[in-house]
Amino acid sequence: MEPTSAPLSYVVAVRRGLRSQVGLDWAEPIKHLQGLEIVGDSNPYRLRIEATEGAIEIAKQRLSDICHIEPVQRRFVL
Repeated sequence: MEPTSAPLSYVVAVRRGLRSQVGLDWAEPIKHLQGLEIVGDSNPYRLRIEATEGAIEIAKQRLSDICHIEPVQRRFVL
């Protein structure tokens, strides 16, 4: 599969066991990454983002110790 530069949707969530150890600014290391946009933040420990492959790789490097970063699973009703 060829890499794409089009943004894809992801969920970034602080690991449950670490929520009491991180501040509300836990996402600061990725907020201003080129190619990443925060599109939802209704939960203080979870973000919905859209990011290019390059930006998501940087986000994983910066937050993988405290967060899960997974693609959004879209479901369609048939």
